[in-house]
Amino acid sequence: MSSYISQQADRLIIGSDLTRDYLSMAQNRGIYLLLTNSVAEFLPFRCGIFDAVLSSYLAKYVDLRQVVNEHWRILKDGGVAVFHDFTLPRGTVIQNLWKFYFQILYVSGIFLKNWKNVFSNLDKVIIGSQWVVDLMRELREAGFQSISCKYYTWETSAIITAIKP
Repeated sequence: MSSYISQQADRLIIGSDLTRDYLSMAQNRGIYLLLTNSVAEFLPFRCGIFDAVLSSYLAKYVDLRQVVNEHWRILKDGGVAVFHDFTLPRGTVIQNLWKFYFQILYVSGIFLKNWKNVFSNLDKVIIGSQWVVDLMRELREAGFQSISCKYYTWETSAIITAIKP
């Protein structure tokens, strides 16, 4: 789920996702003013209307150049882009614990049929992704400034922020 936030109202939160089930769950929460069904590379919003864009758990799946350009397009000058996703931890001990955790998820997928595909492939997607390096490069090339990356939970996830000047 990606959320787009605008200052046109004190707390106007607009959500967009490709998966209709996620949109239904978001609608049940009642915090979104508007929910749209779209892909992150082509958003159904006017240019320069958002103060912030938050994208969670999608950086490893999308065309980052297109997503960054789309975020640039819909952000106001001074707007903030925030990306959050899983990463493969670098430390040997944590990486081994991380791999064990995914073995548990794989077994859980046997019993939780709806999650089987996620549990059986997510670790491979994360291992094969260089989204942090690639995203930071794309943000720089697009002209974003004050780009920063912080790792959390023993480097199993990262948050990258950038400002449109």
